[in-house]
Amino acid sequence: MLVHRLIKSLIEGERDLKGVRRLGRPRKNKSYPYDIEEVVRLGDHCSFAERRADEAVYEVLEWIKCDFLSDQIGDEFGGVISAVTKFGLFVELSGVHAEGLVHVSTLLGDYYQLDMKSQCLIGERRGNSFGLGDVVTVQVARVDVDERKIDFKLLAHSPMTGKRLSLRKLSKGRKQMKNGGPERRKKKR
Repeated sequence: MLVHRLIKSLIEGERDLKGVRRLGRPRKNKSYPYDIEEVVRLGDHCSFAERRADEAVYEVLEWIKCDFLSDQIGDEFGGVISAVTKFGLFVELSGVHAEGLVHVSTLLGDYYQLDMKSQCLIGERRGNSFGLGDVVTVQVARVDVDERKIDFKLLAHSPMTGKRLSLRKLSKGRKQMKNGGPERRKKKR
């Protein structure tokens, strides 16, 4: 609150603030050791170094997660579908916060297509769907520590209900055009 009042008084130009330097007035007898180009260069360098450090932390954390799960092959974990792609489902394990892939080729019994609108993989024959937020149980199938890749096998699936289901029903009822988009139906008069 104090900072807010100080900024407001500086903007409004109140003169009763002692010891507060107004913006735009140069300091007398003070020399800055850096010019503006050097300050910008140093800022860019600091930002680059911070991004590089963040990437290193991310890589180490991913390696630690893979190393931990490499000893858990065959074990079952609960998780949530965190991403859906045409090649499979990414599942984030609860508690471990590690993410791995359930490849679409391991989803047996149907041929699955990605529905971008509802962010689901939908089975063509049975209509089963896997989408964001669904709760699943997976088994750790394979871990490649060097590549930082984790593969899961899907054991159980609890679909999320609600809006996604209505989108799936809506998309099933539409005819598809040659370009892949839904065909518009003409209004009857």
